[in-house]
Amino acid sequence: SWAGSIMSDCDFTGSDLLHTNFNGIRTRDCSFNDSDLYFSTFINARMDDTTFRDCNLKKVNFCESKRVNVDFKYSNYEEALFREEIRF
Repeated sequence: SWAGSIMSDCDFTGSDLLHTNFNGIRTRDCSFNDSDLYFSTFINARMDDTTFRDCNLKKVNFCESKRVNVDFKYSNYEEALFREEIRF
């Protein structure tokens, strides 16, 4: 679990970060490029100038995260969750 961490200039390129808790993290100038983030969570995270290029984002939860200049190029971001559905 990395929950609540502050990360600056970190490089996780090529990492397997499966089922990892990144809730509430703050990142600046970080790279997760070429990483497998399957089923990880970034709920309520603040990410600035952070890249997720060519990542596996299947079932990754980005709900309530704030993303400024975040790059998802070549990643399967359509399989990630960015907004929770409200069910009645």
